This record gives sequence, structure tokens and C-alpha cells, in this order.
Amino acid sequence: MAPSNAKPRIVIESVPNPECRLFHTAYRISDYSILHFSAPIQDYNERDLRDVGEIGASLTIEICAIGGVSEVFIKPFELHVTKALAFEWNELEPQLIERLVATYNRTMESKLTLVDFDISRRDNRSRLQSEDFLGSQETDKLDNPSL
Repeated sequence: MAPSNAKPRIVIESVPNPECRLFHTAYRISDYSILHFSAPIQDYNERDLRDVGEIGASLTIEICAIGGVSEVFIKPFELHVTKALAFEWNELEPQLIERLVATYNRTMESKLTLVDFDISRRDNRSRLQSEDFLGSQETDKLDNPSL
């Protein structure tokens, strides 16, 4: 467990599919192992929304209401978002991060703002793309020239 004076953390991960982003949190956002939702949320999603818990349901509904979000996978510490082709991440990310900050504040009963968070990025696109092109053994040689 992180010290109480540590900033809450969000890691934004880019993946090989440019229409998807992962948002990892150091705080629980769902009570269920993994659930999938397509935007917009429909009445038949009611049971699944109960399964992700109050915080997860609220976050999922808010995220799916953002124009340009086409689907969401939610896990206890991860939000996987797929966007529609006509939208750009620089348009959507600020709204997604705003919702994650609001979720933290509801969960922890705090009033933190964006500057109170440790937000970092991880880019996993290039490594996986080079594995696809070179094969995993060749990529291992790039990472470890002694092979």
C-alpha cells in the first residue's frame, strides 16, 4: 500500500490498436473481474452495472456518455476504452481523466484536482509492432544484444 502522502496514480497505456487506450489506476474502480459495455448504455446492461458496483457503474455510465467512446472494458484497477474512428485521443483523454479523478474523489471522499494526481504514460505500441515484424526472438536480440 502506498504511503498516505503519495499522489494517486493513473497510468495511460497505448496499445497496438490505435483506437484503444488503457487507463490503469492505483485505486479500485470496479467490484468485478472484467465486464464489457458498448456505448450507449442500454437497459439490458442493468445487471452488469450492478455487478461492477456503485463506483464502477457510475464511472461506466459517465464514460459511455462521452461522445466518441464506443466501448468500455472495466476491471478493478483498469479501464479499457475504445474510441470511434472519427475522434482523436487528444479530444477524449482529458474527459476520461476528469471522470477518473471524479471517481477517486467519490471513492475516497476527497476533493483532489488533476494536479494532485501522478499521471504517466506507457507506450506499448512499438515493442509489439516490432515483434510482429521481426518475430519475438529477433526482438529479444534487440533488447539483449548478447543473444
